[in-house]
Amino acid sequence: MLRSFAWSDLQALARGAVWTITLCVTAGLLGTVLGLAIALAATSPVRALRWLAHGYVTLVRGIPLLILVFFAYFGIPLFLPGLELSAFATAVVALTVFAAAYLAEVFRGSLNAVPAGQYEAASALGLGYAGQHRFVILPQALRIAVPRASDSSSRSSRTRRW
Repeated sequence: MLRSFAWSDLQALARGAVWTITLCVTAGLLGTVLGLAIALAATSPVRALRWLAHGYVTLVRGIPLLILVFFAYFGIPLFLPGLELSAFATAVVALTVFAAAYLAEVFRGSLNAVPAGQYEAASALGLGYAGQHRFVILPQALRIAVPRASDSSSRSSRTRRW
């Protein structure tokens, strides 16, 4: 039998929306940090780090998100018996792992888009590997990685010919 929509239903929806937004923001921030670290490993001069980063991205991007969530909820307690995670923490872990793999590819592409002359210029300044990335490469790569709203509107107005 159908019933009418009640105030308690709206309250439940509002609580669910708050939990969803909290989950998205938490997993998004953690996934961004982990994705940047994986992208730096993927562009590292150390071959083992590049291999591990590529393996992680390939493996995680090939697994559906629902399987990752099930694995996090049922698999983590099997492999780490003393660790009891709440449903929220399990969802954060699964979504962070998933987001990090995709964001690592975005950041890797933006790191590769920085011209080679910038790496040479940073090296000519006497900066080490970490200093090159911190002061010269990452600021440029992050500008490439983050889309700007003004780009799409100005680009679309230039391409229309009516």
